[in-house]
Amino acid sequence: MRFFKQIRERRSTDAQIAVEMETVVPRRIIDTNILYGLAARNISATKLKENVSIAITPTNLVELFRDLDNPHEFQVRQAAAQAAYDIVEEYLDPTDLMFAQVWNINAQGQAPSIVWKDYVTALAFARDVHELSTGVLRPNGKQRIRLDWKGIEKLRLRSYDAFRDDILASLEPVLPGYINRYKAGAFQAADAVHQDRIRMLMTGLLGHLTILTNTRKRAANAPVDSQPYTKQDLVLAADQLEAYCKVLGRYLLRRSISAPQPNDMGDLTCFMYVRPGDQVATCEILWQELADEVGMGHIIYKPVPRLLGQMPLEAHSRQQLAAYFHWQERGSPLNDEWFDWFGASILHWKKQRRGQN
Repeated sequence: MRFFKQIRERRSTDAQIAVEMETVVPRRIIDTNILYGLAARNISATKLKENVSIAITPTNLVELFRDLDNPHEFQVRQAAAQAAYDIVEEYLDPTDLMFAQVWNINAQGQAPSIVWKDYVTALAFARDVHELSTGVLRPNGKQRIRLDWKGIEKLRLRSYDAFRDDILASLEPVLPGYINRYKAGAFQAADAVHQDRIRMLMTGLLGHLTILTNTRKRAANAPVDSQPYTKQDLVLAADQLEAYCKVLGRYLLRRSISAPQPNDMGDLTCFMYVRPGDQVATCEILWQELADEVGMGHIIYKPVPRLLGQMPLEAHSRQQLAAYFHWQERGSPLNDEWFDWFGASILHWKKQRRGQN
């Protein structure tokens, strides 16, 4: 942790940054489950966007285009897209372009391959999944948006595979045999010696520097290794990526005794974009705990979902049962329970509205 303190102490432009920050509206970067919570009316949009600008990453938006040929999934994800259409003010750049900006690398000529605002608009207003391919009329009625949602699904799977491989590659040198244990699904707690080694490498100076410099390799138009970065480049990058480096280091420590989960990728990505004054909005206890453990609890916004005690017991029980069975149908993934709860809420809310009409 001293690494980032030392970096900040060496900066000579803190005063100027503080002046600039006064004119910049802080961002609240939301994960996908926040959209499901908004769609289910379980999270207050008014409180979420109070005095901030709402932003979302491409990695979290990719999740909205999963399994759309399933009618149940289409309803849930369309409701989330409608929530995004209503509340998101900034669609963030892909990570490679963001890292290029952080490291002051010229990415001229590079542009996002997907205009996410258009994709969200199309999903929000489509009559069915087939209209996504034939063309969804924009709200102004002047133009149609066509998109290849199955291509986005393939992109999501490739991204998840790459994320998993990155985590495995990071842990294997520290814990020889980790990849084999992952493949076998057999994890065991590391002994005290290995735990100390993991803690030192993942959450100490070496770990933070490794995580930090690896982001440079992921930047668009990243220079070859023969073109080293300057001390100023390192200082500026460390200041902007402090939250990500700390939380990822702690995450790797947690995952040393368990398997990385695909849905972890979207949550971790949110921390890449946090700048001074920004927050990550998440309902997930894992990320709230990790941020607290590394002294970054102040960057977490914790919405309070509408749960038991705020809805009739009978309705709560039906929703709980529906959420449980949907979770089972998805293969019982770990650390992703909010999606099923909010999904059941969305369908319950839609059913109520149909009954009133």
